Amino acid sequence: MSRSAAIQEHEVVRLYLRRVCGHIKAKSVHSDIQQELLAHLEELVEEKEQEGYGQKEAIRLAVAQMGDPDDVGRQFHQAHKPRANWGLLALVAVFVAIALTAMYSVQLAGNQRMTTDFLVNKMVYIGIGLGIMAGLYFFFDYRKLQKYSWHLYGLTVLVMIVLAYFGNQVNGKKGWISIPYFTFDGVWICLHLFILSIIGILLRSSEKAATAGKGRRIVYGLKDMLFCFVLPCLLFLSMSTHTYLFIYLTCLVIVMTVYVRRWLLLSSGMLAAVVMLGLYLLFDRSFQYILSERLSSFLKLTDNPDSTYMTRMSVQAIHDGGLWGQGFGVSNRTLPFIHSEMIFTYLTYSMGWVMAGLILTVVIMFMAQIGIMISRLRDRYAKGLVIGLFSILCLQFLWCIGMSFGWLPMTEMRLPFISYGGTSTLLELSAIGLFLSAYRRKDMIPSPSQPLQT
Repeated sequence: MSRSAAIQEHEVVRLYLRRVCGHIKAKSVHSDIQQELLAHLEELVEEKEQEGYGQKEAIRLAVAQMGDPDDVGRQFHQAHKPRANWGLLALVAVFVAIALTAMYSVQLAGNQRMTTDFLVNKMVYIGIGLGIMAGLYFFFDYRKLQKYSWHLYGLTVLVMIVLAYFGNQVNGKKGWISIPYFTFDGVWICLHLFILSIIGILLRSSEKAATAGKGRRIVYGLKDMLFCFVLPCLLFLSMSTHTYLFIYLTCLVIVMTVYVRRWLLLSSGMLAAVVMLGLYLLFDRSFQYILSERLSSFLKLTDNPDSTYMTRMSVQAIHDGGLWGQGFGVSNRTLPFIHSEMIFTYLTYSMGWVMAGLILTVVIMFMAQIGIMISRLRDRYAKGLVIGLFSILCLQFLWCIGMSFGWLPMTEMRLPFISYGGTSTLLELSAIGLFLSAYRRKDMIPSPSQPLQT
């Protein structure tokens, strides 16, 4: 029997390994820890045999030299125990507090004109969202998403097709799902599912392409262009969800630039998307009008006051807010959509530049916290998952605040966590749950390029 096999079969070694692993709650690293300990034992046994000891005696002495198994196990547990990102949780708590304050203020401002109970509804969705977030953090292993990336992609395509034909229409938008007491934006959900599935698909495709010949790499590239760019673009355009398509393509560019770095796929895919958008613009008169109006108003190429109304009112309201605002719950009849797209403007108008500064500070801290989290994640899929979902949140933060100041064109972008919207609230808190799930397991998943820590 070889030395390695003799060590593994020895009863003293087995007992030692069991006692060490008994202290380590992260079962996913048990096998790797055992292999590392066995490698150390084999080195020690070889040294003892060179000193003249028999094999059995050498094994017994080597195990004794390894140290107390309970102490070793506790050290490994400290190195590989689940982690909690308290900084991110604190920022989410601040967002929730601002959101509830904002909804109460909007409720007061609307008075009898509003039939929706924004505060109560927001509280319900936040409660459900926090429950989902906690469940994802404690009980869900995010790596399951990678395993079923293609299944998730296929399901998303199927749901989009069903929504195109049978989805409800709300505020002129197709693709809504209605169940008793709740209505969800199905297309917005599908956008997030597309990003989640494509992260796993691109990672697997990149790994295969790295070891494949030139012909196979071309095939992989064409397949990725079809599934990542062409098909999603067709589905979003067929439902006239132009803003969602813009968000999807922007996030896809971020993922491919920061994560997989496949420049040829990115350039060819974006070229295909531009061609499809050009053809769509050529035949869709309503989209031509909407796009020209928004660009003309943003670039100040039109004298039509109606085209620049929302931008002018937003900038004026921010200016009129002053340092401390016009008063909590104050009404502003010139501002539309104060519960959603114009929430940042309204909060600045009612509670002043102090509130605007608070929101900007929390947003910057949130972005920095996620950036630090990404740098600490060792699993490549975890990095991609966080980058993909964070890019959706980041784009909304920047665009909603930018258009409030008149720096960006007016569109349907909402302020994450704060604006009213049940679907958005649930998805945003679910994204935080996945972030926390990835961070919780960052030391429970050994990296191929790094040794286990003690």
